[in-house]
Amino acid sequence: MSHRAASHASDDDEEENEDFVEAREELEQEQEQASANAAQAGTSTAAEDDKGEAKQDQDGAVADSAASAAAADAALKAEIDEYNALTDEEKQARAVKAEALKAEGNTLFATGEFTAAMDKYSEAIRLGPSNREAAAPYFANRAACYFKLTKFEECVVDCTQALAITPTYAKALTRRAAALEKQDKLEEALRDYKRLRELDPSDRTAIEACQRLPPKIEEQREKLKAEMFGKLKELGNMCLKPFGLSTNNFEFVKDPATGGYSMKFNQGAQ
Repeated sequence: MSHRAASHASDDDEEENEDFVEAREELEQEQEQASANAAQAGTSTAAEDDKGEAKQDQDGAVADSAASAAAADAALKAEIDEYNALTDEEKQARAVKAEALKAEGNTLFATGEFTAAMDKYSEAIRLGPSNREAAAPYFANRAACYFKLTKFEECVVDCTQALAITPTYAKALTRRAAALEKQDKLEEALRDYKRLRELDPSDRTAIEACQRLPPKIEEQREKLKAEMFGKLKELGNMCLKPFGLSTNNFEFVKDPATGGYSMKFNQGAQ
């Protein structure tokens, strides 16, 4: 073979190698893009599934709440109808008996027999429509029993019932606020304490709570915020992982002059 022919053959081989390298690079790029699209599609599908499940849960909760409200309204209507069918003498006799049961409940409560006292107040409630004015103290006293038994949710329910009958019932407000605070529902508790201060500006319990709760509420908000950002970071890492990145590659820097934030990319972060 001549030198020119050998040189020409070598050039052909180099061109073929270059074509092969280019084809391989194109294939690798297509594979990377396909992986990225698959990861994005998977993340999108998972997010849509989570959204769908959350909506179903929300719709179910709304339906359950509506059903409970309807059942409560029906039960109250039946109580009222049954009470209205009584004669005046029968109504008076029930009122006397209810007050006697309340007195028995108070005696039992004073001796620490909270469950027995609760039963007495429940009997008093059942003697007439539960929305009658006289029933407010029965609910409030039963709420006090629930509180002593550390049944704080039930305490809140009974206090709310008492306040629905008598909105300015200070004892019911105080007990509900305390029960809400026991459940770490600090913002709701603070609203009740503020309402108490409106009713009685000299109420020491309300004054102290209005001073004590705001810092705790702020601390609670910061904790919730940290938990939320932690979950968002987990989601971000899941989305960035196919690209060999994580949220640690992105740093948010606060501008002290404006208070705004700018994002800085750090390739070497792990």
